[in-house]
Amino acid sequence: RRKMKNLRVPVLICVGRWDRVAIPKASWEIKQLLPAETSHLRIFEKSGHRPWVEETDLYFKTVADFLADKLKD
Repeated sequence: RRKMKNLRVPVLICVGRWDRVAIPKASWEIKQLLPAETSHLRIFEKSGHRPWVEETDLYFKTVADFLADKLKD
């Protein structure tokens, strides 16, 4: 946990609102352990555990936008 605050690479956390395995609250708690300037949390409102299947277009757009933004830096 202590090492997470020192992590300097960009992190995108993706979770489905209705996920019962990786619940959104746990994802939010993980985000709180990471530096605010490099961590991002995306909750997919219509998804359970597989947002890449349940909200395919939005999921891959989110990942592509995140990567494009980080690669330009």
